[in-house]
Amino acid sequence: MTAPIRPEVLVGQADALAGDLRELTPGYRSAVDALPDAVWHGVQRVVLTGSGDSHHAACGAELAFEAIADVDCDPAPSLRFLEYGAESVRRRRTLVVAVSASGGTEQVLRSVRRATELGASTIAVTGSADSPLAEAADHAVIVGLPHREPSPGIRTHQASLLGLLLIALRLAECRGAAVETAHAELLAAADAVAAAAEAARGCDDLADAVEGVPALVVAGSGPAWGAAQYAAAKLVEGAGIPAFGQDVEEWCHVERFTRPADAPVIVLAPAGRAHWRAVGMAEKAKSMGRTVIAVADPTDTEMKAHADLLIPLPTAVREDYAALTCAAFAPYLAARLATRLGRAPFLRTPESS
Repeated sequence: MTAPIRPEVLVGQADALAGDLRELTPGYRSAVDALPDAVWHGVQRVVLTGSGDSHHAACGAELAFEAIADVDCDPAPSLRFLEYGAESVRRRRTLVVAVSASGGTEQVLRSVRRATELGASTIAVTGSADSPLAEAADHAVIVGLPHREPSPGIRTHQASLLGLLLIALRLAECRGAAVETAHAELLAAADAVAAAAEAARGCDDLADAVEGVPALVVAGSGPAWGAAQYAAAKLVEGAGIPAFGQDVEEWCHVERFTRPADAPVIVLAPAGRAHWRAVGMAEKAKSMGRTVIAVADPTDTEMKAHADLLIPLPTAVREDYAALTCAAFAPYLAARLATRLGRAPFLRTPESS
């Protein structure tokens, strides 16, 4: 067996995210801009399909396609698209964007092949130009990373998300929208990623609040729903913590009834159109005796009124890009919990071999 991944790898990966965003965005943009203009003509709908972190990235990018590119967008897990959604590409001109950092995820590959058979145009977002996914799709946007190492996907998740956001901006441009401000804001989001990481790096209070709980829900909506799913996945993969991503409204209907009744919840509350409901969820959770951990602007008085612990997002980004920042705490928390519990990612222990 290979040596286990040590928890510190998660920290190193999270520390690299802001630099990746600054350094890699121009090259990724060039790769997207190099796609033939015909790719974008007449697109009426976009499907983003992937598995695991790739699906979480798709959920985080959905708003950018709908709000910036003004096109219907469906983020679909690869199996659901393959078996239940592929036939829908016949009804409108659909662009299928398939995401896999490795380029070898079987159901994503099958989804691309099926979409092609049904007449859809396909783009692969993947880390390697010679991957099976890049070869299977009509076109490929390569979101490769320097100095890759085995880890729960952290840098690769951001690379996939960044590739999708850039595709949304290119589609918007080809539909006649002015996008240079949105591009500048995307590049500037590196500062927000760095600030969020710095705020999350010393997470002992957060680890104290969630250590030992039987299950943990991370809730968000819009782009923050994708971030919530990703954050929960890092806690599962990195530290073996039973964690689940959920929409804030659905938490209010279902998970608020879980026991123990004082179990903590993490609510992602970036500024935007669902912020009011995140505040309502926090208020409800607090009234039930739960520990509320809010991820929000440190000047957000509405959230602070209900939060026992605030994980600050010190630098704001436009809502379309919120998935880049509001799960920044998760790798640091996963690493801290794994170290405390004597664990390594993927059900390993540091001593195993």
